[in-house]
Amino acid sequence: MDRILYKFFEHIIESSMILGDSFSDSIQVATEIVADALLTGNTIFTVGQGNSCALAQLLTHNLALGTQMDRPGFPSLNLSQMVCGFTNDCNAKVLLTHSKSSDILFLLSRGASNTNLIQFVEAGVQRDLRIILVAYKDDAMLIEHLRPRDLCLDLSCFESRVLSQLHLQIIESLSQLVDHVILGEN
Repeated sequence: MDRILYKFFEHIIESSMILGDSFSDSIQVATEIVADALLTGNTIFTVGQGNSCALAQLLTHNLALGTQMDRPGFPSLNLSQMVCGFTNDCNAKVLLTHSKSSDILFLLSRGASNTNLIQFVEAGVQRDLRIILVAYKDDAMLIEHLRPRDLCLDLSCFESRVLSQLHLQIIESLSQLVDHVILGEN
């Protein structure tokens, strides 16, 4: 049992190192996109797939309430929470109703080009939102909707068993960096 646990944590640490080495530039670009949008009065809309819905909510919480210090809240709404109980054809309508051009749509995918996420991306493109997609295996249908000004962090090189941990690390890094960029705090 100890060996299994050790191997699991070893794999998480190795994956974290690869994430830091290979995706730090993309996380910094995502930070700039989010911070610029917030500084110009725009809203960050978050949505996740499967258990990444909770992690999308964590980003919304971190932006709205902060993580390290008392500060004014930044406008952020979690679409996963807003559409709970809606039929699939209504999901994107929530984004179309509440968003405006220049807002940001941040998506956490668990792969397989989820139809709900595709609807959100299509609505985001229709509304001229800037999109940040954290993609996974078989997300080609999601990725093909992105425009040159959008950002994709494709985590397909990782095993699914560490995907939630990597999503969490991206969320926490992004939250800390946005606070730093906007507030100048360490």
